[in-house]
Amino acid sequence: SGGIPYFATATTMASSAALTANGVVLGGGAGASPTTTAAFTDGQLLIGRTGLAPLLATLTGTTNQISVTNGAGVITLATPQNIHAAATPTFAGLTLSGFGTAGIVKNSAAGVLSGGNSVALASEVSGTLPVANGGTGATTAANNTFFMGPSSAGPSAPSFRTIAAADINAVGFVNGGNTVAATANLGTAAGSAFGLNINTNGSTRMSFDTSGAVQVTGQMYSNVATNTTNMGTGWTWDTNTSNTMRWTPGTDSGTATSVAMTNTKPGASYMFIVKGSGLSTVSITCPTGTTSYIPANGPRVGGTAASKTVYTIMYDGEQCLVTWITGF
Repeated sequence: SGGIPYFATATTMASSAALTANGVVLGGGAGASPTTTAAFTDGQLLIGRTGLAPLLATLTGTTNQISVTNGAGVITLATPQNIHAAATPTFAGLTLSGFGTAGIVKNSAAGVLSGGNSVALASEVSGTLPVANGGTGATTAANNTFFMGPSSAGPSAPSFRTIAAADINAVGFVNGGNTVAATANLGTAAGSAFGLNINTNGSTRMSFDTSGAVQVTGQMYSNVATNTTNMGTGWTWDTNTSNTMRWTPGTDSGTATSVAMTNTKPGASYMFIVKGSGLSTVSITCPTGTTSYIPANGPRVGGTAASKTVYTIMYDGEQCLVTWITGF
């Protein structure tokens, strides 16, 4: 250093003292001698310093951001992964300052991200969500089907199906009838402090209290069964058909003499009406025991074909107790 460079010939530059090979000449200012830097190594640059002579140095990268690789006459800068327009970089996390409200991040068809707390299901969602991922796996379902698990055979994936008797036998009754393997019970559990009401049209029609007492609001009645066939001197009345029977024996009106009751229930009362002009005495046969009459049983009072004799029957489980009256 300290030499003064000059041209020894038209094409050759020399110096009054030796200059550093592969260095750079630095001016020394007015009245000062120039100097040279040290020889450059791979990747070195001459980096300025305000008010001071520049230094030879290499670029340094930042961990996980920019890496620097020095070579002979070349410096290579790189990121940890590709970031060009077609790249698919991977990040452990991402914070977007423009998303200030918690919600859902979605993209437009142009690839622009946006945030919000709602999704337009009709326009922004397509396909079906599988059962394993919390969906139904279906876009439609048959009429009167429900999305539920199997009715038997242990746990498995739910599906759309109709309600089976096994689904609700323990908790309710199916409109139209249940299939049961034993007597079914409707009511409150043992120890319950509440009764049971049966409603129609929004109003209570029948109430059962916890002691078993029953209150009916409105009329409680049975249908009136009728029979007009001729059955000789007697016939059988199946009380399952009705608690009230009107028998018009037709041409046998004068010889109607007996009726045998079946399927009667202890504690129940029945009404038996014989219509016709006959005068015969009608006896009533009870399912068990004897039949007692007040007044004593006797002939009906004759009249017209519209005349009626009425027998009111109470069955106490041992015998039938009958009161009767003619003349209607």
